[in-house]
Amino acid sequence: MENEIDAIRTLISEGVSVLALALALAAPAGLCIAASGSGRFRNRFTNLGWIVILLPFNFVVLYLFGWTFLHVFTAGPGVTDGFQSAWRAVPWGDVLGPGFHRTESGAPASDNQDFLRFVVMGWLASTVLAGAILERAKLGGLLLLTTLLSGLCVALGMAWGWTGQGWMVVLMGYHDPLGVTTIATLSGGFALGVLRVLGPRIASVDERARVLSIDPHSPGMVIAGQFMFFVGLFGLCVATTTLVTPVTLGETQEIVSTTVYGAPLDPAGVALNLLAAASGSLLMAAVLTRADISRSSVLIIPGLIGTLPAADFLNPLQTFLLAMFLTWACRMSGAWLERRFSLDDVTVSVSNFGFAGFWGLVISGVLLWGIPTSANPEFVHINPFGNTTAALILFWILGFVPGHIAARIIRYAGGLRLDRVTELAGGDLKMMREAELSANAAYQREDRLVVEQLEERV
Repeated sequence: MENEIDAIRTLISEGVSVLALALALAAPAGLCIAASGSGRFRNRFTNLGWIVILLPFNFVVLYLFGWTFLHVFTAGPGVTDGFQSAWRAVPWGDVLGPGFHRTESGAPASDNQDFLRFVVMGWLASTVLAGAILERAKLGGLLLLTTLLSGLCVALGMAWGWTGQGWMVVLMGYHDPLGVTTIATLSGGFALGVLRVLGPRIASVDERARVLSIDPHSPGMVIAGQFMFFVGLFGLCVATTTLVTPVTLGETQEIVSTTVYGAPLDPAGVALNLLAAASGSLLMAAVLTRADISRSSVLIIPGLIGTLPAADFLNPLQTFLLAMFLTWACRMSGAWLERRFSLDDVTVSVSNFGFAGFWGLVISGVLLWGIPTSANPEFVHINPFGNTTAALILFWILGFVPGHIAARIIRYAGGLRLDRVTELAGGDLKMMREAELSANAAYQREDRLVVEQLEERV
């Protein structure tokens, strides 16, 4: 009877997690819509098309080698103990896809949900990068940068800090229960490295090299996209949680939800903190933007990203106040970056994701000091040094440095920036011109065929 009950619990948990993963896709999809609306009208279809194509491209990259890197490098920068798990993640392995796979002991084994979460995180990271460099980067350069970001950097970040045996968790007490802040910090740093090489858009710079703000062509798309991102975070809240896990609490064994680290988690409490963070961010954003709803909706992101590392422990009031502070701090830091370095970040990805994630990790290390990050008593507890060091590693070592070096190499090869005419005219005009030329060529071929057929009849 107990085995049947356990089987039913497992099936229900699996079904709910799959539905939550479908809802979690709204997070990167919302960023796609917001990024498309943030650009200029002449690039609206090009921007949306380029970002949407990152989903299938990320799936291929992560399936071929990103998934393997995630398993190989869990123990750290070296390869110690990593290759023992690599067999589970090779493209020709048998633990992905439909079917009932079993371990040597006969227990069911499948990595499908873990891989789906990995794909969502990879698409989220590449969407953050694409939104920052819109309207001036070539598609080929974007795909090359995405390959490095998702296939290697995101894989290493998740292996080191968002697995139960990640070395940053075991040795430093790193804590990020949903994994979103890990990806946001890394991708924001990567975007900063690329932007420093790519430079601003031609139309956004005046004669004194000052960056001028370009209003979004569709504030409605920006608002809708940010709302979808917020809804998608609720899906990630459930999808990244093991819903049914027997845990020994004191002298009794209870069925609770747990994080990827194996620590107990209350999904409803995390959802409540998400709502508190969104409320605090929107109120502060309304003050900073004088109730401009399109710009306020963009500033909802820093509060959400920055409070997620502590969302499983903080009181909603603490979350509310922390979200207000992070929204103000990221808005000010983003404006400083724009003035100091002429940084043209279309979707404000560097400050909203990179800076918010960095400071959120640092602050959560202080607020949660001494709390166990895992159910394993041998792991280091949460502490300021561990979270701060991990934030530096994610933003600079796995983010900025690879992005900056890769952008320089691609620029040297001529594959990074669009030509001046295409950038000024817009990607949609070029696309329509190519379609017109293709149609004219098709009409000419058809006319020739008709003439040839008439000549044969004669």
